[in-house]
Amino acid sequence: AVVRSWNSTNGEPIGERVIERTSPKAPGDTTAQAVPGLEGDSKVKADPEKRSEAAGQNGSAAIRIRDISFSPDGSRLVVVLQSNQASVLDADSLEEIARIKGEGVRFQIATFSASSQHIVTLDLQGGPQYCWDAATGKQRHQFEIAKDLVRMTRHPDQDRVLFYGRESGIHECDLETGEIIRRIEGRYSAAVYRPEDDAIVAASEQPTLSIPQPTSAGEPVSPPIKSPRLLIIRAGETEVAEEKPVKHGSVIKLDLCERTGRWLVHQRHFGMDVCETASKRTIGSIRAHGGPVTFLGTTPDDKMIVTCSWDGSVILWDANSRTPIRELIDDRGPIVAATMSADGKLLAAAKFDGLITVWDLESGMQRHV
Repeated sequence: AVVRSWNSTNGEPIGERVIERTSPKAPGDTTAQAVPGLEGDSKVKADPEKRSEAAGQNGSAAIRIRDISFSPDGSRLVVVLQSNQASVLDADSLEEIARIKGEGVRFQIATFSASSQHIVTLDLQGGPQYCWDAATGKQRHQFEIAKDLVRMTRHPDQDRVLFYGRESGIHECDLETGEIIRRIEGRYSAAVYRPEDDAIVAASEQPTLSIPQPTSAGEPVSPPIKSPRLLIIRAGETEVAEEKPVKHGSVIKLDLCERTGRWLVHQRHFGMDVCETASKRTIGSIRAHGGPVTFLGTTPDDKMIVTCSWDGSVILWDANSRTPIRELIDDRGPIVAATMSADGKLLAAAKFDGLITVWDLESGMQRHV
């Protein structure tokens, strides 16, 4: 597997790192091995076929990257490999700092804690979840979580994390002590911390329908559909304090606009609801894409919302009026993932066919492909 970095201004490559499984001849060695021929041969570096050939000569099977994430301080990357291992890299040099692995340990996703000192790995199938030392790769804590897990969210300022799912409820864990601070019963599809008071805002799982029960006259009564809800659980508590229904389908992501005090509620039915934090009322909805929304984000000044879709389009929205400002069309195929630069000026969109397009959001022009 190869990790590459580019200059976000001119699109020029900066460096790359070849990551492999640890050598079978030295089980205790956690240092990444460079494929022979890649370090000094520029032709091999530039030619994917020669890269594969060189890797094959080294006797290593191809491995794939499942997930990649920056540390909050920007100094490190964690790269999750298909082999249930993760490589911690220096963000500048791409040199490996540590290798994360464990006997019988499974994970597909990894994220840093707020302090960048810990790494939490997530097994989407549920079961034990792990916390690792970001500097050494050694296991620090194990959290026993029920099966059928969905996702996790880290605290923005403290070394805490939320594990949440359809069957397991919400588990808030302390990454320093390894303790499970609290458990919240329920079925959840999204959960985040509210920064101003440390409350948890969670979205209940998708709509459910109970079986009609016959009345005394023998006629079945059609029960109401239980729509998804946004739930507020105050800091330190385990019971829901407030809730509000959400229309138009199940919630798959929550995002907070801190300056405006509004929530972006990303839903499965090709759109989003914009909610006011204080009143928890829905201000309006955004629905325009011809396919599922695969990315949403806000510019640093919270004046503009950016969405990408499986239909290949990028739309810029006025955050207050929720009207489209500009639509960027790329007919190369579906957008499966995207990320926005910290200054809100560039958007990198990954296509289904492996191409990455970098957009200038101010001019609406493609800068690099």
